[in-house]
Amino acid sequence: MGLAFHDRHFFSIESFLDMPLCELYGGALSVVMPKDLQDISNDPIREIPDHQHVFMAMGVHYSAIIELCELYPEENLSKAVLKHYEELVKINEATSTEAMMVMEIAPTPDQATRLGEDAAVAMCVGTQSIKGEVVTTVHGVCRMPRSNTDVVLSFMSPVMDRTVLMAAFKEAAASIRVNDWALFG
Repeated sequence: MGLAFHDRHFFSIESFLDMPLCELYGGALSVVMPKDLQDISNDPIREIPDHQHVFMAMGVHYSAIIELCELYPEENLSKAVLKHYEELVKINEATSTEAMMVMEIAPTPDQATRLGEDAAVAMCVGTQSIKGEVVTTVHGVCRMPRSNTDVVLSFMSPVMDRTVLMAAFKEAAASIRVNDWALFG
């Protein structure tokens, strides 16, 4: 069993990647997410925009956000994922940031069926200093030109190793499926 160590916390990668299917936006989109994450998008205490789904872990400090954004006009996917990452840095009011790696993810055999023709996926791995805490961030884009949409996924934690967050991102990105294209207008 693989273990990730960071800041005196151990996480089983296998248990973290036990990822049940979640239906989002009234079932119009589905994705697998780590079972420890709870969708708090309908939480009456927090105001979350309609174009986002926010997931939080109880007891362990990590979260994930899935957001529907307008497709950035960037032709280059790596540049587009960096632009989305820069937006996240601004929103988080990070005092410092480092994008350590940007990579495009090879398409899965069913990607065109799940996300439409010409869909592509890329991710950026980095760190941000948010309120004095260094947070590892895996931030990526599932680009869907058919619907003029970038589905943005962010996995963040100050205690988890980036390889665990990268694995969760890759699993989620490989599972995203559009079930109802009417979601996009």
